[in-house]
Amino acid sequence: MKKQKGNSLRSAKTKKVALPRFQREHWDRWLEVAADRESWKASFDEWQSEAEGRAERLRAVGLKIVWIDLEPDSFVEWCNSRGYENDVEARNRFASEKIGNIPLPDDST
Repeated sequence: MKKQKGNSLRSAKTKKVALPRFQREHWDRWLEVAADRESWKASFDEWQSEAEGRAERLRAVGLKIVWIDLEPDSFVEWCNSRGYENDVEARNRFASEKIGNIPLPDDST
């Protein structure tokens, strides 16, 4: 039997990347609660444009993007329960955990 060429084989091996996504209506709240707010874009529109550009670059190298919507107050609770700062590293970790790219922390320690 011949191996099939084409997208079916490639898509079966496509890796997923989770990207955190914010909503316009929560932007001001994120600026209040984020530990790294000084590195944030000045507006939601600027952030969205940059995030979409990042997603497009990742897609261009064959990755599947999975957007993970974040809600600021729930995310603060998640950070507090794990001892994380509300920063880009924690937001990326949260998104990656949601799609199974990072193992969940062992709660027994």
